[in-house]
Amino acid sequence: MPLHWPSQNLTRQILLVMLISITVVLAISTALSMRASQAYHKEDMLERALSQLDVISYAASVYFAQGDTHQLILTGQSATEGGEPLFVAFYALDGQLLGATAAPLAPDQARAGFGDLLQRAQERHDYQERWSGDFLEIAHPIIYQGQAAGMIAMRFSTADLSAAFRRELVSSITTAVLLIIVLNLVVGLLLRQLVLMPLRRLISATTQISAGRWVDPPGQDRPDEFGALARSFGHMLRALRARESELHAQVAATHRLNAELDARVAKRTSELALAKEAAEDANRMKSQFLANMSHELRTPLNAILNFTQFLGKERYGTLSERQHALQQRVLVNSEHLLGLINDILDLSKIESGHIDLVYEDIDLMPVLRGVMATTVGLTKEKPIHIDLDVPTALPMVRGDKTRIRQVLLNLLSNAAKFTHQGAITLHVERRDDQMLCVTVRDTGIGIAPEHHRLVFEEFRQIQGDMTREYGGTGLGLSISKHLIEMHGGQIWLESAPGAGSAFSFTLPCADSAARNGKHKGCVPCSP
Repeated sequence: MPLHWPSQNLTRQILLVMLISITVVLAISTALSMRASQAYHKEDMLERALSQLDVISYAASVYFAQGDTHQLILTGQSATEGGEPLFVAFYALDGQLLGATAAPLAPDQARAGFGDLLQRAQERHDYQERWSGDFLEIAHPIIYQGQAAGMIAMRFSTADLSAAFRRELVSSITTAVLLIIVLNLVVGLLLRQLVLMPLRRLISATTQISAGRWVDPPGQDRPDEFGALARSFGHMLRALRARESELHAQVAATHRLNAELDARVAKRTSELALAKEAAEDANRMKSQFLANMSHELRTPLNAILNFTQFLGKERYGTLSERQHALQQRVLVNSEHLLGLINDILDLSKIESGHIDLVYEDIDLMPVLRGVMATTVGLTKEKPIHIDLDVPTALPMVRGDKTRIRQVLLNLLSNAAKFTHQGAITLHVERRDDQMLCVTVRDTGIGIAPEHHRLVFEEFRQIQGDMTREYGGTGLGLSISKHLIEMHGGQIWLESAPGAGSAFSFTLPCADSAARNGKHKGCVPCSP
């Protein structure tokens, strides 16, 4: 992870790195030097102590052989009169203390025993030393005529050694601090001259370039890295100048193209607006024409229906069997034609926004029974079972009774038309607290999934052959969709080829519509 000091400039960062580096190097060097010095002083003190040990051991070897403990003590006293060693002790080979003497000013802790140091010296037949706190302890076997006669142990103070070490440590630290200061001053001056000044000149050049003044970066003739950086920067500037010229040319060309495109878009927009207006006028004229023509057609057609019904009731005389069959054919075709005209009239009203819904609270059960009776008449010549699946407690709905009946008849008549055998079921359930769901399910020919959306479009027939076989204009489902959406509901289809169809739609419950303040009175359709 790279080091970074956001609050420091580059000069201070480099100087800080150099200061840390020099300090670490000098600290390590000082520590190694002090360690070597301490080892040297210890070695020197040990050699001096061993020299004294050899002298005293030689003098005491005779007294060990003679078993003269008094002379051993006198030998130790003579050795400790000068203050070093602090303590001398003589031991038999079995570890028994034969005599001991201490320097006049020796502290109490200097008079302690030597523990396992004697045993180690006796086992190895040579001296053994131990640096223990403020003391140097040495144990050595006393040899007389080639045989070990006893043991001698001595304890020396390391106070002088510690004092010398502290003096050298202070001197080394002082020297290191002075070297750090001097080296940092020298490195800082060199760094300023060799690195920072060229870098500042390059920064000044970049500032001028960013302000729009193209200048050549300084220092391109230098043979070092800064020269390479300046030359690379110069190449980049020349490439930027060339690129800028190209961009200016491209921007100018883009402006010209944009101006041309804007003019084309404005022209095309104006043409589209005129075309849209003309299309809307044509659509309104079409709707008005369809409404007018529907009215013009319905008047004579109703007269034909009335006279045909009168003929069927034989008010103008008895009809023969042939005449009665012709009268029924005229009546059926006239009613079919009237239904088509009514669909076209409803579509024109919806498109022109002139259809009105008269909202009221509706008990849906009588409406359902009425449309089911009509469906039975439509399927009397087919092996189809008609079923009404309605819960016992059916809530009131809010809507236009006539239009709801129209939607139900459209769905049920389609089910009767496209179902040859099986069943047609009218199922009603309350979906939630606000909506009632009505489903017309049949076992007819079914509709492919890719055609589900198309069946709700105006004048849309899935297949031309199907249109000739089953008849119809393709307006019933489109009108039903508009009417249900005007009621605030939705209509959808679930079907597959050969698996029948299920058309479902929702209607608002009367209590939910009252709470929401919707569907009060007569509400016109939005275009």
